[in-house]
Amino acid sequence: MNTTLRSSIMKAIAQCGNSGNTSEPHVHFQLNDGKSFFASAGLPARFKNVLATENGKTHAAEYISKGQFVKNIQPGLDFLHNRTQD
Repeated sequence: MNTTLRSSIMKAIAQCGNSGNTSEPHVHFQLNDGKSFFASAGLPARFKNVLATENGKTHAAEYISKGQFVKNIQPGLDFLHNRTQD
């Protein structure tokens, strides 16, 4: 998404899938400080209402890292974790 695009709660901006050489469904996304993927630096993504689990320890997290399992903890959105694609 560029800085002029906006999203709203519950609006899909991506799909999760399992294609290629993977063991489970996942989504890739990246934020950059410029237009070129190759000539710009990646930026951290900040999240709200997320629990991150790593090495058996779970904590609230604003920033997530490789190897963590994450779960949305915002009240009322629990159904997203059990949703199946129609």
